[in-house]
Amino acid sequence: MTPPARPERIRSAFAVLVALALLAPVIHGAPAASAAPKSLDEVCRVATCRPPTKVRLEIEENRYYTVDQPQAPYVYDGIINVLADETVVALVKVEGDRIGDLSYVAEPGKVAPVIVTHLESYAVEKGSHGTLLTVTNPFERPIRYTARIQRAGKAIFEDAVTCPVPPHRAGAETWPVPLIQVLLKDFRFVAKGEAIPKGCERP
Repeated sequence: MTPPARPERIRSAFAVLVALALLAPVIHGAPAASAAPKSLDEVCRVATCRPPTKVRLEIEENRYYTVDQPQAPYVYDGIINVLADETVVALVKVEGDRIGDLSYVAEPGKVAPVIVTHLESYAVEKGSHGTLLTVTNPFERPIRYTARIQRAGKAIFEDAVTCPVPPHRAGAETWPVPLIQVLLKDFRFVAKGEAIPKGCERP
């Protein structure tokens, strides 16, 4: 049986996503807040947006959660938005010694360097499912990023601890719960001698 998705939850979750995207230029020190797009329509004129999408997650054996996700950018102002069972590829612009702008790529084989993100569900044990996120690193140096996750049936996004991704490898993060989507941002190179979160191997 599929529990109905509450409209207020959809609106709330979408509002958080759009707010993060629209506030990114201000957070990252872009020229002026007034120059930022003021609506989703404006965002989708400058960035590729995902059409309205139905996400269906298996919560337990033969029990599913379904939610309609509104139109939203795949990548906008340094934020990658990846839905369950989706792959999003972002072209990376390197500015000196830092990772700069990200932009959505529909055909990843034609450009480089790119970060490939993929979100999928997996069986934790009989009757329960978790979520696996993979993130590739195309560089010679380890990279880090921050993530916010949205659990099935929840309107809010939660901060999640992530580990550095080694050079030319794919990093993996797992959660023992079904996730609707993950927002990834603040991509950067790991600094020499930087403290690594507990439980992570040094890249």
